[in-house]
Amino acid sequence: MRSETPDSSLNGFLDLSGMLLGVAAVLLLLRADLFDFREGGNGAVRGPSVSSSSSTITVTSMTGTVAIGPGRSMLDESELRRGVESLTQGADKRRAFTVVVQDRLLTVVFTPVGAKVAGFEPRSLPHDRVADLVEEARTTLNVDSPRSWQLIAESVTGPLRLRVVVTGDGGTGTLEADGRVEVLSRHGS
Repeated sequence: MRSETPDSSLNGFLDLSGMLLGVAAVLLLLRADLFDFREGGNGAVRGPSVSSSSSTITVTSMTGTVAIGPGRSMLDESELRRGVESLTQGADKRRAFTVVVQDRLLTVVFTPVGAKVAGFEPRSLPHDRVADLVEEARTTLNVDSPRSWQLIAESVTGPLRLRVVVTGDGGTGTLEADGRVEVLSRHGS
């Protein structure tokens, strides 16, 4: 048996300190990859999050989000288009697996840079017709007192599909459409 010596707590402290310094060194060396620093639209280096008085834009190597302030909606005229353009600015025409739109939040899941995989150009979304599609879903899906909606645009293995999910007191309903906003199916609660 071995008894604990008075300096064993010092050794534990030194081990922990060394490990924390090692983690800090790795994070310091990989910070550019972790935060995906790149040129913003105004020529300044843009980090992972940029805020203005009315919206917050966050971009990483795989996702981008735009959150807009109170009193505004992604269904407002040109709001969705501005959000998508803010996430896809620059020379790299990034493709997306999925775009999710909620009332005040836009999220884009990008395909890996340089990968030859399916996806779609987020700017090709029918921005000007999304509000009409959401309104159609809210009024035709027999969901009592619709409270929230979400539009999911995806093209993982085939053509672009749009799905609007509406939730209310009476349950949930889904409307599916193609990239030309032709309704393919409705599923009420």
